[in-house]
Amino acid sequence: MTQIMVSTAVFKLVNMVGLLGYLLTTIDKFSDWSSDAADVVNGVFHLIMWIALLVIEVDQKPAFSKYVPFLYSFVGRGVFYVWLAWISFRISLLSIIGAVITCIVGIIYVLLFVLKNLQAPSTMTFEENYAQSPEDYLSESASFLPTHNNSLGATAAPDEENSYTAI
Repeated sequence: MTQIMVSTAVFKLVNMVGLLGYLLTTIDKFSDWSSDAADVVNGVFHLIMWIALLVIEVDQKPAFSKYVPFLYSFVGRGVFYVWLAWISFRISLLSIIGAVITCIVGIIYVLLFVLKNLQAPSTMTFEENYAQSPEDYLSESASFLPTHNNSLGATAAPDEENSYTAI
């Protein structure tokens, strides 16, 4: 099966549309603050999240991929956009429009994952732009855990290889 290549500019446009929808829901959070501190914290959280996503989209750096590797796959980005739409939804016209736009972009990304014959753009691939794949980051995060020898009489002191030895 041949892979279809789509321009990176198309994906950037789709991401910007998703971020625009999320911005609409964020603006709606600021438009109707009550005196409740939770509303203020919620609005500030969404604003910080929107700014972080905009920086990640505009400035592709390997450092970002270490902390948010799910944004570098179709299904990860799609589920994340659907989640953003869900947590930012309110009963107001601006919020509904923004959440629907963000959710549609998320569903598009999940569908792109299902279509297996679509090649990811260069901004979403680790091999071309980044030193490691998402799986490498996940395996590194658990590398500090010691390996255990399950035999009876194991000592509490680890040897040089960070594993427990039997007495």
